[in-house]
Amino acid sequence: MENKIEEDEKIKKRKEKIKNWLKNPHNLALVGIFIFVILIRLYYFFLTKNQPLWWDEAEYMSTAKSFAGIIPLDYHLALNRFPGFPLLASLFYIVGINNEVVLRFLLAFIPSIITLVLMYFVLVSMYPDKRIALASTLIFSVLWEHVFYSNRFHTENLSLVFEFLAIIVLFRVY
Repeated sequence: MENKIEEDEKIKKRKEKIKNWLKNPHNLALVGIFIFVILIRLYYFFLTKNQPLWWDEAEYMSTAKSFAGIIPLDYHLALNRFPGFPLLASLFYIVGINNEVVLRFLLAFIPSIITLVLMYFVLVSMYPDKRIALASTLIFSVLWEHVFYSNRFHTENLSLVFEFLAIIVLFRVY
């Protein structure tokens, strides 16, 4: 019985923290921006989910299939492409996730949203005014190139994730 009361108190405190956090207009704007970001990306995701692969993303994915053993290893690999993304994609093929729509969601859609979250945190670390981070995140969220790469098998969003993580470590740790 005491555990139930403690649980209820913890839930009540969390709800109060969330209400207080949402009272701040900057935080409310941040939530609005990310709802907008997710809606835009979902729209384009469902619009493009069944389109054929472009030649460059087809090179990445055929290399991934080659690394996973689906395509024979004597297949001509694209030597002008770095192997990091195909190696990551090949892990999904190895564990049995070979649906292109699921892979597009995991390897393109999710990293594009993570990129925007990390960009916001980088800018909050760099500038004392949160409005700069909010405006920059909003502008970057509708930038055609970032939206375009949010639905393609490519290295842009994943590389930005690691770049922003490196910058966060630089600003917060070093």
